[in-house]
Amino acid sequence: MSEYWKQALTHEKLGYYRHQNVFARQGDFITSPEISPLFGEMVATWLVVFLQTPTVNFVNPLTNGVEKKFRVVELGGGRGMLMQDIVRTLHSFKIDNHFDLCFV
Repeated sequence: MSEYWKQALTHEKLGYYRHQNVFARQGDFITSPEISPLFGEMVATWLVVFLQTPTVNFVNPLTNGVEKKFRVVELGGGRGMLMQDIVRTLHSFKIDNHFDLCFV
C-alpha cells in the first residue's frame, strides 16, 4: 500500500505533486502560514516566553540570553513558510545561533 501512495503522489510523470501547485489559494488546500506570517510569529513568540519559564531554564534571567541550544521541529513542512516565519521572528528576539531546525 505504501508503494502505491508513493507512486500516486511522487511519480515523475503521473504524480499528484509533480504537475500542479497543490498549496496556496489556487491549489487544493491552504494552511495558515500561506495566508499570513502571523501564525509563525505567534508560535515563535510563545517559544520565547516558554524558554524564559523558570522550570524550563533555557534563559539566564540576569543576561536574558539563551544558554542552552534547542531544536525547532516541523512535521510536514510543505514549502517551509511556517519555519521561515518562526526563524525570522526568533532572529528579531536576538536568539540567533541558539537553535537547530529539523523538518520531518
